[in-house]
Amino acid sequence: MAYPTLGEFEGVPTAYQSGASWVTNSAYEGGGYWSNEAGEKLSYAQLEKLWDDAGGNPDVAGDMAYIAEYDESGGYVGAWNSSGATGLWQDEWPSNYSGSRQQLFTPLTNAQVAVQLFDESGFSPWGSDPYESLNIPPASSVPGEDSPVTGGNGGSGGSTNTTAASGSTGTTLGTLLGTSDLGDTFERLGLIVLGGALIVVGVMLLAGKQALKIAPMVA
Repeated sequence: MAYPTLGEFEGVPTAYQSGASWVTNSAYEGGGYWSNEAGEKLSYAQLEKLWDDAGGNPDVAGDMAYIAEYDESGGYVGAWNSSGATGLWQDEWPSNYSGSRQQLFTPLTNAQVAVQLFDESGFSPWGSDPYESLNIPPASSVPGEDSPVTGGNGGSGGSTNTTAASGSTGTTLGTLLGTSDLGDTFERLGLIVLGGALIVVGVMLLAGKQALKIAPMVA
């Protein structure tokens, strides 16, 4: 069954119409749909905060920010396509929201609709499994962000701050040791400490042997 498409710019504010392109897809009436990414681009941290401000579950704020930025709108407030997907979380209009489509381009309204969808159906409106279907990386830093978050426990929780602090330490040591990965940094640091200890032991052994050679001569 083909998915219906709306008119080219139906319900789309004039500010977000420029630059729209046609996406070929046989599943849609007309063989495709119009699509655009426009308007202000929100950062990952801004998306997390927006999710929290909309009353969303803070335990999935990181997941939902990832969905908006990497799987749906690219973080663009004015993202849309003529299948009805609208705004940051690409809420479907009019099936997900019966009000004016223009309201869905308002970040808070779009987030509130996404929160309602999540509360009713979990991640299923965006994919059946948040880690496989949506490719949310568990326990890894998000590209281009200062504060690493875990796939299942993002948002503004304490674990995020702890990870960020560790990342800062790793960055400083990494600069000195020539690596950007926290694990590699501590591995190299451990090898340096071990190497230093072996050198000290070696020097002590050589000093002991030299002392033994000198002792008979003195006697």
